[in-house]
Amino acid sequence: MSGWSNGLCDCFSDCGLCFKTMCCGPCQLAKARAALAGHECGIGDLIPSLCCYMCCSMQTRSDVRQKYGIDGSIVTDCLFTLCLNLCSSVQVYRELEGRGEPVVLCADK
Repeated sequence: MSGWSNGLCDCFSDCGLCFKTMCCGPCQLAKARAALAGHECGIGDLIPSLCCYMCCSMQTRSDVRQKYGIDGSIVTDCLFTLCLNLCSSVQVYRELEGRGEPVVLCADK
């Protein structure tokens, strides 16, 4: 097992991504979920993110952690998502980008 490639509180080192995540969290989450699943983002990715943002955010964090063998548990995923959602989301996006996943954020188009 390994750790995340960037720290949870490193979210402010990329102010652009932090701002995009704060303003358009569900869209960003849908893009990350699609990248993790290996397909283009579509309405099927966006609707769950809009309807149940926190649950999808926690599941995405857990999926990334499990896919890449990152230390942690569903309990830490839940705590970080509920208490530090912005930082947790940015950490997930940066992890996906760092591992070569094509995460194109909605504000980038």
